[in-house]
Amino acid sequence: MTQASSNSGPNPALADGHKVIKRRGILSFVSLSWIDPLLRTGYRTTLQETDLPPLPLSEQADASAHVLDGFWDALAAHQANATKRVAPSLLAPLTKKYWASFLLACLLMGITVAVSIILPTQIDNVIDALTSNDRYITMAFVYAAVYCGLQVLNSVALYTFHSIVLVITMGLRSILVGGVYRKSMVLSPRARATFTSGQINSLVDVDVPAVQQFIVCLITLVGGLAQVALALYFIARLLGVTTWITAGIYLGLTLLVAAVMPLFGIGQALYMVALDRRTKRLREFLYGIQSVKYQGREDEYLRGIVASRDAQLRGLVWIMFALGLVLVLFMVQAISLPVLTVIAYSKLGGVMSAANIFAILGLLGALVSPSSDLPENLQYVATRPWLACSVAPRTRSVTDRFSS
Repeated sequence: MTQASSNSGPNPALADGHKVIKRRGILSFVSLSWIDPLLRTGYRTTLQETDLPPLPLSEQADASAHVLDGFWDALAAHQANATKRVAPSLLAPLTKKYWASFLLACLLMGITVAVSIILPTQIDNVIDALTSNDRYITMAFVYAAVYCGLQVLNSVALYTFHSIVLVITMGLRSILVGGVYRKSMVLSPRARATFTSGQINSLVDVDVPAVQQFIVCLITLVGGLAQVALALYFIARLLGVTTWITAGIYLGLTLLVAAVMPLFGIGQALYMVALDRRTKRLREFLYGIQSVKYQGREDEYLRGIVASRDAQLRGLVWIMFALGLVLVLFMVQAISLPVLTVIAYSKLGGVMSAANIFAILGLLGALVSPSSDLPENLQYVATRPWLACSVAPRTRSVTDRFSS
């Protein structure tokens, strides 16, 4: 009874108005382990504010609300006198705010790229140390310690990179969503006809999540290209003339993936246009923007809503078809490239030693792994101009302030 009564009573800290705050330490930030308790708690019950670690003032929505104020002022000045004022860049204030985090993320990505290349290129030294006589047993322990340290360094760098990226993307989402909504409140009648409520909803739900990844896409794109170039360089030193076969297979499959990606864009365009149309008609039907009931147009609107939903499904089929093809091509690339490379290397007189085989497989893994980032980067390239276009239309008056 005593146990039950003590558990059922109010929390004195909460009763006095004090919040039980979970602190996010540097170790939990680096290891991303602070997310695990949240996932377990969220699985059992609805997350409360006291379950979350406190956000620094620089990461809170109130602090990010005025990041675009300079952009809005520059845009208003450009629209007032387009001949003397250059159109401002939407990405400039975002880059200015997150340049330090961007540089740190680049450094961490560079560490992961370096480790992914170092490990397979040094495997022959490890095998030599393990298969040599007792005089080199000490070197085996040294290599084991070095390899273990590199793996730990790679894991820490990778997890810290994702933690920084998580902070950046959440901040960008807060800034961009606030910017889209604040601009939509003061659009001119002509601009409002172009950017309807359905399109504003699509911008927030689809385009903003894609554009908020622009820093991540830039880092992964540059890091991926550097990793591919380094992997091909060391593969060329190891395989010799066989490199042409490996590079041809890799380039051919990569071009096939790039050829399939427009299908994904077609499906996404069909889906988003249908979503915009459906949102607009639902809004008109539910909130009485049109005199639906007085004009007896319920059936007409319902048919339009159903047709938009069917168009959404067709767009979704295109998207899933394209993603399925990309997945199949990635699987073919991951399976066929090592097999065909080893066969060609053997047929062309290569030395089939354990050290060479392990090095080849490791370098091929480093070569193929950046390919998985290609769809995300291409999606950003497709959606960024549309979001940037949405902030360009004129407001009700050129002299209007964009900020609330």
